[in-house]
Amino acid sequence: MAQDFNGDGYADLAVGSPGEDIGTDTDGGTVAILWGSDAGLTSGVTVADPAPASHDKFGQVLAALVDSDQKPDLAIGSDIPTIDVYRGGFTKAGGNGGGYRFVPPASVTGAPTAIASGNFAGEDLIADIVVTGPSTYYALGSATGLNPASAVKLPTSTSVAIGDFDNNYYEDIALGAPNEGGGAVRVFNSDTKGPSATVSYTVTQDSPNIPGTSEPGDRFGASLEVAASPGYGSHLLAIGAPGESLGSATGTGAVTLVNGGEKGFDAIGADSSTYAWFFAQSTPNVPGNDETGDHFGSSLHLADTHNDQRWDLLVGVPDENAGDGAAVYFRGNNDPGATGTPGISASGTGVSTSGSPLFGVHLTG
Repeated sequence: MAQDFNGDGYADLAVGSPGEDIGTDTDGGTVAILWGSDAGLTSGVTVADPAPASHDKFGQVLAALVDSDQKPDLAIGSDIPTIDVYRGGFTKAGGNGGGYRFVPPASVTGAPTAIASGNFAGEDLIADIVVTGPSTYYALGSATGLNPASAVKLPTSTSVAIGDFDNNYYEDIALGAPNEGGGAVRVFNSDTKGPSATVSYTVTQDSPNIPGTSEPGDRFGASLEVAASPGYGSHLLAIGAPGESLGSATGTGAVTLVNGGEKGFDAIGADSSTYAWFFAQSTPNVPGNDETGDHFGSSLHLADTHNDQRWDLLVGVPDENAGDGAAVYFRGNNDPGATGTPGISASGTGVSTSGSPLFGVHLTG
């Protein structure tokens, strides 16, 4: 998890090691923050587990919670539903702004698999969260921290993205359910009171103007990423379908990019080329080929990597070349396309291909 935790202008990296043995505590887990600098990542500091006897796998889920104080908090999950939150103000000496334990309602069972941070109501500038796992829910932040009483249960999901998809200046929630038929993305619209407690609409590959056809095993929605879209008020959503089969290639994978509108993704315009794009390794100018089991789109990352006010897309292909892995980079512009798209291989970056490294299985930034 990359974030400037100590406020020195350089991105730091929070790293979880959930299988780490801590003394006699097998698989107790630990978390470290590695400090960024003009020379790259340097020394680090360990984030102390506040209650090691109550859980294992400390650090298996991490999230940065950013709000108006510009001091990112760090949320850490383990093998229980409780989330430990460390307030911002981290120092290289190991200090922070204190912490608390967020204990969700008793209806929430199972450990979190991901935590995403947003600001749903839009006016308080306080971080809110969406948690996926056996129980998926959102919870609103307050001046004293995340509020368990505000938690709202959502359908079980494995991926999440937060963005303003209907251009009303309030962030919405998109949840991926890749194992339901060919896969689906459910959207929960927000207003001044926060996100809807019921599904606002659902997007599948059978939705109007969404490329492709929904087929069992496509895993549409297995990965989600969001970014502001140049030329549009609403946000752009990237949807991975790593199980997509094309021609004779089973599970080669694909990615769909969709722009929101005033009514959300259910109002995609008649000209589908303006609002949705479909990429696979058979797309012209995309490196590689559609091959069985590549799983193109298993991971996604959208960001302005060139500081030109345009999004850039990185797509993980972890099973390329029998598990060596790769990533494909799309340079952003006003009309997304694959022209000049380079591939990034494990060996090309100096990563050993011994033992199937699955390069590109996770992307973040």
